Amino acid sequence: MATPRKQTRSAAARPAAKTKPTKPTKAAVAPKPPAAKPAAAPKSAAVAKPPAPKPVTVTFEPEWLDGIRQMLLQRRDQINNVVRASRDQLAANDGESSDLADRASDGFEDELTAGLLSIEAAQLEEVETAIERLENGVYGLCTTCGKPIPKKRLEILPFAKRCMKCEDEKARNIPHADDDEADDEEDDADTD
Repeated sequence: MATPRKQTRSAAARPAAKTKPTKPTKAAVAPKPPAAKPAAAPKSAAVAKPPAPKPVTVTFEPEWLDGIRQMLLQRRDQINNVVRASRDQLAANDGESSDLADRASDGFEDELTAGLLSIEAAQLEEVETAIERLENGVYGLCTTCGKPIPKKRLEILPFAKRCMKCEDEKARNIPHADDDEADDEEDDADTD
């Protein structure tokens, strides 16, 4: 009898030898440069102002403007008289009394007079500004938003420089996009 022969498989039919699984290789990646810090924005550029509004003109009758001018000039003269009298009173009270109680009373009166003098000086400046605005042809325009101030408001308060809306916002300390630096300086002076 013939001996059975071992069957041999061809190399192709044999199972492949087990190999270790290999990790996929990573592509070389260049290191990232350090992130640049964003430049700090200047504080003045933090709030961009909108473009200036188109110029508005207000047309009042010349007779009406003459009446307003006369009212402003009369008010300026009245304030100048009050300021002059207050300064004279302050100068007259300077070291006049030797009694301690009288000097204390005079000191109180002087402080009161100085406070009133300050108020009158501020109003004088407003009147002078209104007269300048009349002469420059911009009287009756709100200095904050540029819109016309109603005629009735100007008749009641001839040195008004803001419309009622802007005046209310200023009174509530609501910042307005069109506020100019002069108003900011004025606000700073009010807090001193």
